[in-house]
Amino acid sequence: MFNDRQDAGRRLASALLRYRNQDVVIVGLPRGGVPVALEIAKVLDAPMTMIFVRKIGVPGAPEVAMGAVVDGARPYVLMNGDIIHRLGISDDVFQSAMEEELKEIARRKALFKAVVAGVDLEGKSSCWWMTASPQARR
Repeated sequence: MFNDRQDAGRRLASALLRYRNQDVVIVGLPRGGVPVALEIAKVLDAPMTMIFVRKIGVPGAPEVAMGAVVDGARPYVLMNGDIIHRLGISDDVFQSAMEEELKEIARRKALFKAVVAGVDLEGKSSCWWMTASPQARR
C-alpha cells in the first residue's frame, strides 16, 4: 500500500524512469489522479495536463451510468447500451444529460486553467494506468 497519493506517484515514477528526457506528457484525472500525476511529472521532468471525464447518470438515479463523456475538441462519448435500452432512455434524454455533463466539464476546466495549462497531446505516446480509491474498489 501507499502512504498517500503523492507516495503512489513517486513510486510509480520510479517504474517509469525510462521515459525521462523523452517527449512525454503526464495526464491526470481530477481530483484524485492529479496528485499522483504531479509527482510523476516532477520526477520525469515532464509537462503535465489534465483530462476531464464525467459520468452521464440516469435521470432520477444519477449513480447509474448510462454513459460517459471525455472532454476534447470533439468530446468522446461512451454509451451504456444495456442501461439505455433496459430503461427506455430516449436519444433526447441522453443528449440533454450529456450536454449538462459537458457544461460541468467546462466549469471545472475553468477552475483548473490557472493551475495547469493545456498541453498538446498530438503525436505523443501514451501509457495509461488507473488508481482507485478504497471506496471505488467495493
